[in-house]
Amino acid sequence: MGNEVNLNPEHIFSILDKADGKADQKINASIWNQFAQICGGNKIQSEISQSDAMRSITTYISRATEATKKKIAEFVNKKSKDLEKNQTQNPQTNKPRLEVQPEQADRTRVAQSKPKLVPNSYNPIDGPITSKTLVSDPKTPINETLLLQAFDNVLNKILNGKNSVLKGQAAAYLKAAKEKNVNPFILMGITMHESANGTSNLAKNKNNVGGLLGKNGGITYKSVPDSISAAGNVVKNNYNNGRQTLEDLAMKGNYVCENNAGRKKWLGSVVNFAEKIRQEYNRLLKTA
Repeated sequence: MGNEVNLNPEHIFSILDKADGKADQKINASIWNQFAQICGGNKIQSEISQSDAMRSITTYISRATEATKKKIAEFVNKKSKDLEKNQTQNPQTNKPRLEVQPEQADRTRVAQSKPKLVPNSYNPIDGPITSKTLVSDPKTPINETLLLQAFDNVLNKILNGKNSVLKGQAAAYLKAAKEKNVNPFILMGITMHESANGTSNLAKNKNNVGGLLGKNGGITYKSVPDSISAAGNVVKNNYNNGRQTLEDLAMKGNYVCENNAGRKKWLGSVVNFAEKIRQEYNRLLKTA
C-alpha cells in the first residue's frame, strides 16, 4: 500500500476490526485507543461497536487537519501491512468475511432476538420527561396547535432574537413523529441539542439539524423537514431494536458516538429541552 492515503471510513473500520485477528464487527480498546489518540478522540474501556466506530471515524476524518490525516493513513496502512504479513505466515486466517453495514447488523440482531416493545401510555400532563421516558409516540391525544405554539415559544425564548433554521418548523416535527411513530417532544429535544437550536454550521449550511453523519461528514439535506424526518427515522430504528427509552437511545443506541460521559451529557441536554417544551405545552393547555 506504500504511502497511499485511503481515508474511507469503511476501509478504516475494516482494517481496525481485523487488526485483533477476530473480524467480529467490533474494535477492541487497545487498537481503538491508539487510533483515537491520533485523532484527538476519547478512549474506551472495552470495545466499540461497528455503528459507534463508523460515526466516530467519520467525525474524526471530517475535522482532521492534513497533518492528522497523514498520521491516520500511516497508522491504518501499518495495521494493514501487519495483517498481510500475518495472513502470509498463517494462511488459515485469510478467510473472506461478509461486510455488514450498521443497519444490516441491527436487522440481524433483531431477527435473532426480537425485543418486546412496550406500548407507550405516556401522558405529557401526568409527569416530566426523564431518561426513562419511551421514545415512541404516546397514544394519549396531543393538542397539536398548542404543541406547535409551545415549541415556538421555547425556541424563541432560548434564541432571544437570534436567527435559527428551526423557526417555523414545528409542523415538521408533528409530521415526522406521526410517520415514524416517535415522541414529538423527544424528537424536538434531540434536534435542538444536535443543532444548537438551529444555529450550528451544519444546520445553517446543510439543513442538518439532527447531527447525522455520512461517509464524508455531515449529511446535506434538501430541507430542514427532511432532516427532521431522518432524525425521526434513526429514533424509530433504535426503538424497534429494543432501545426504547431515552436512556437506551443515549447509552446503548447508535445516535450518540461519544464516550459514556459524552452520552450522559447528551441525555441530560435532550431531556432538558424536551421537558421545557412539555412544561410550556401544559401551561398553554391550562390556559386554553
